[in-house]
Amino acid sequence: MSKSSPNPFLDPELSARFAAGAIELLRSEPTLERVQDLARTAIYYADHCLARLEAEQPLPQAVACEPGCDACCHNQIELTGPEALLLGSFLEARFSPAQRQDLGQRAEHSLARRAGLTKIQVAAQRAQHPCPLLQEHRCLAYEARPLVCRAMHSLDAAACFQELADPLHPVVPFYSHRQIIYVSLSHGLVQVCRVFGLQAGPLDLAQVVLFFCQRPEEISRWLRGERVFGEE
Repeated sequence: MSKSSPNPFLDPELSARFAAGAIELLRSEPTLERVQDLARTAIYYADHCLARLEAEQPLPQAVACEPGCDACCHNQIELTGPEALLLGSFLEARFSPAQRQDLGQRAEHSLARRAGLTKIQVAAQRAQHPCPLLQEHRCLAYEARPLVCRAMHSLDAAACFQELADPLHPVVPFYSHRQIIYVSLSHGLVQVCRVFGLQAGPLDLAQVVLFFCQRPEEISRWLRGERVFGEE
């Protein structure tokens, strides 16, 4: 993979290659269905690249992540526009109106707790800011989780919770190739959105959840190029 980008986890060649194909997928008219399919394609493509790479070069050490391990769910999660639409579709299909109302309140509380704080300040107190989709140590939307969440992994579960308790001293070992694949595909989605004049991201996950729990019918505004998911 190319490493010419100043971002160590961005492969410009992989990102550009995906973006070129994605632009063709959307054609000249981004519809709700096409944008959701684009997000699904990005996830599939990232998973495929990862599986192929690790089949050719087996991992020297197993990934330590297991169900219920939620240290990485205390982060400032950001996603792209297409991933936001995919997540919104998932929430509408899987959650009742009452459940969406409750989830919207949790997203609102998450945003209120972070109001006035910089990203650095929030990162320094990660344990106090769980993802609004986290409940009883499980992700409520695991199937539709963004690429950035899929990139998160660890080779040492104890180190994850050590870092959660002391965020200013990161100690978690991980595989850089996994970060590179998912970050590059996420960047590709951003580039596609910009080509079509759509709010690209990175978008705050809590803002996205709040939007789809309160006014999902307004998503047509995003397809017209309006900024509906708060500030980027």
